[in-house]
Amino acid sequence: MKRSKKYNIIIYTSLILAIILLALGGKDYLKEQKTGNKVQTENQSSETGETIERTDNGEKAEEPEELKNVDIEGVIKKYLDSILDQIQKDKTITYNMIKTWGDYSISEIEYRREITAKYYEYKVNIMIPNKDAKIPGKKNEKLSTDEFIVISLFFDIADSQRVNGFIVKNIDKIEG
Repeated sequence: MKRSKKYNIIIYTSLILAIILLALGGKDYLKEQKTGNKVQTENQSSETGETIERTDNGEKAEEPEELKNVDIEGVIKKYLDSILDQIQKDKTITYNMIKTWGDYSISEIEYRREITAKYYEYKVNIMIPNKDAKIPGKKNEKLSTDEFIVISLFFDIADSQRVNGFIVKNIDKIEG
């Protein structure tokens, strides 16, 4: 009997300590959520219905300091060139698409939000001089002209320890 009593005391004490630690962790998590300096809100754009990260005072989120000196355009071009050179494969933009683009250029890059630690989202406008080019999704009607097509895509950029720099992790179409 004495042994089972000791084991019961150890088991119940451990259980109570675990519950206390979970409660303290949950309390810290809630506190962090309330006092965070960024609040993600839904901004229903008439075009896309996209989510934009905003600060507490409603301004657009500012690009983190570590990204301000990074050549994001170079990272994106390097990724697109690796698809064209058939080094990389992508489900959104294929080799056959880029081959039809001709001498494309990146016209605008807009920081959107931090997805997770060291993983960021950018909205990128790509100008394509070939009117018959194959593109992922729809062209951006507002920015396209008679001379070129503009497509808008979301590029997810991550800080990679493997390549000691930033890389494209994912490309998403902008619906709308």
